[in-house]
Amino acid sequence: MRNILFTVSEMSQRKPEERARSLNFHLNDYDPTVVARNAIILEVAGTINPDISEDIDFLWNIWYNMALSESHYARLQQIISAFVDKNSFDDRDHSCLRFQDSDVLEECRDIWKDWRGLDLDLKSVKEDRNKLIEERRRELGFNIDTQCLLVRSQMMMGIIDEVDSILSPTPSNSFYTEIKHWFIEGSTSDESDKANPTLIRPFIHKWKQHYGACAFESYLPFEKQELLRCGSITAACKERLKLLVKRYQQYKKSHSAALKVTLWTGDALCLCTSGFHPGQTFDIIDTSNVSDHIGLLNVLVCCSPRLKKYVDSSIRLHFVCLFVFPIKRGLKIATVNHCDLCHI
Repeated sequence: MRNILFTVSEMSQRKPEERARSLNFHLNDYDPTVVARNAIILEVAGTINPDISEDIDFLWNIWYNMALSESHYARLQQIISAFVDKNSFDDRDHSCLRFQDSDVLEECRDIWKDWRGLDLDLKSVKEDRNKLIEERRRELGFNIDTQCLLVRSQMMMGIIDEVDSILSPTPSNSFYTEIKHWFIEGSTSDESDKANPTLIRPFIHKWKQHYGACAFESYLPFEKQELLRCGSITAACKERLKLLVKRYQQYKKSHSAALKVTLWTGDALCLCTSGFHPGQTFDIIDTSNVSDHIGLLNVLVCCSPRLKKYVDSSIRLHFVCLFVFPIKRGLKIATVNHCDLCHI
């Protein structure tokens, strides 16, 4: 979802003659819960007023926070109900959303139905989350201070020698305590009214989000002055989110027929080899860290034929490298430009 906002935002800043005639995104996830949630987030990003701080707060909270206020919960439920009752997603309702087929739409609709009216006890959800994270911490041999350190190490750019003073791990440092608050509470706010249903595994109603997930990492790094001016990490992130949403909506308004987002479920490699029609190719393919699970060569063999045959097309490969976890954990991104596999 962030890739869509970033890409459309960047495209909106180009001169009219330099903009792509159309932008077609295809998002796939093996887990249909992620697809159903992405549809809601994209809908909200395309319809809120980014100049109203309450609207940006709403998008931020349903996207990242485990706990919601009563008002945000009620507003989210209205959107979920509208999705459940919606017969189709097409040009007639000016939606940029599309689904792989009617089966995927019905699969998502079943998830939305489960989330509609779901009102779990927030304390129980928090206990469920903390239990899952603690199990992973014991298994991998790390603690909350390690997680905070990893976020801090990515936080700043520019003047490195001032990082320690700005993000020193002390209780009096508001930036550090904000990071720690996220890992303890699963939210960037102190809301305690309702549990966010879209972060709950449907049907079994359990917390299954990744133990290392952190809302801030999507917007890093920051300039020192940017962080100090905003006063908090959350405020700095929301400022960037507001700009992305505003530019996304500007492009969507002026190019409504040229912007399409198609949601797919199922195995990513099967999608590349046989899911798309034979002539479907792409300028950019972002594989996330699928290669960590199934191997780099498998990803390249299946994705490469789907890449357009010109010099600027590329496959973006992400690797989450686990060394000795308490010491070092890094996210590496490699870009492979279009070429024959024998030359990679």
